[in-house]
Amino acid sequence: MFDLHFHSIASDWKNSGEEIINNAYVKKLQFIALTDHDVICSNDFIDNAKKIGIESCYSTEISARDLKNKKSLHLTCYSRSFWKNIRDILDNTVEKKQLLIIKQIEKLKNLWFKIELNDFLNYFLNIWKKLETLNRFNIWQYLFLNNDNIILAQKISWKIDINPQSFFEMFLKEVWEYYQVYWLKYWIDVPEYEPNIEVCSKLAKTNNAIISIAHPNLSFKKEWLEYFKKIYPYYVENWINGIEINSKANIEWIKAIYEFKEKYSIIITAWSDNHNIWEVDNKHSDLWELNPLLWENDKLLILKNFKNKL
Repeated sequence: MFDLHFHSIASDWKNSGEEIINNAYVKKLQFIALTDHDVICSNDFIDNAKKIGIESCYSTEISARDLKNKKSLHLTCYSRSFWKNIRDILDNTVEKKQLLIIKQIEKLKNLWFKIELNDFLNYFLNIWKKLETLNRFNIWQYLFLNNDNIILAQKISWKIDINPQSFFEMFLKEVWEYYQVYWLKYWIDVPEYEPNIEVCSKLAKTNNAIISIAHPNLSFKKEWLEYFKKIYPYYVENWINGIEINSKANIEWIKAIYEFKEKYSIIITAWSDNHNIWEVDNKHSDLWELNPLLWENDKLLILKNFKNKL
């Protein structure tokens, strides 16, 4: 079988590329695409997979921005070779993201949370080894190691039972419609640094790539399915030529995606989208876990069409 969206230690998972390849061999996978956040997988990963009979390709998960609809998106991108232009875009994204984290930590510290930048970075590096994929989500992991921070979060949110996930959503995530007060006070708003989808589409064209909307069922949520159907033609117009069936997508989302495939002749990709070991939850899965609602024949056709397009 296959998996076209998963992460490694270079992003936010526990395994190295070598460990992933060995795991894939044991599981008898045919094709794997390593899609770390804003990091293109290495030649070594592709070559080492090939040595033991597993196909792969250059791939990444791009943090993008839909300026027209004011929406952040993740786009999984696949190609037999990437030109320097896409690598430059990703390097800029990583650099600006790290600057955002520094400013976010400064603001939290000024608002009485106990957090020091150097201590936080050392904590992160001890776990994940590389700074390229540092993001706002990692902040709560560090903050909640200190009981004083938990008490402060309870006090200012009026939630005795606040937990790391709810803290992240209230203070560090762009959820304007629910938490305006906290978002305005604690969120760091920086100039746009994510490439817009028009830029991504041009990069995909020049690199003859598949560029696919990752986990639309999570990015747009169940109640936004009808809204997503309305704006999806805009993505097709901008050469976003794929859409993915998340391992947690329900039957309504799967039916909609197949309708898009028939109407627009797009590529379907499928993935586990595994993240941190403690994130095997209602959003993320373990490695190689495809959607259980897909028939085996569906999975084979998805892989066949993907490889033909690639």
